[in-house]
Amino acid sequence: MTTQTDDLLRLGFLIHDVSRLRRTVTDRALRPLGITRSQWWVLAYLSRRDGMTQSALAADLDLTKVGVGGLVSRM
Repeated sequence: MTTQTDDLLRLGFLIHDVSRLRRTVTDRALRPLGITRSQWWVLAYLSRRDGMTQSALAADLDLTKVGVGGLVSRM
């Protein structure tokens, strides 16, 4: 019989594995487009909120303005 702690530990490992697989699949899908996951996230966000300032985008994505600027300049 497993304890609740064992079940929670297994759940944590499962969530980690699913997250890793999602990143791998996303990276493979984006590779032919020549963009990273971070760049894709910026583009996806802007597609729903056209006309945002860099400051607002950085705040919404929990990034710095410099970080957002770097992502955009590499696109």
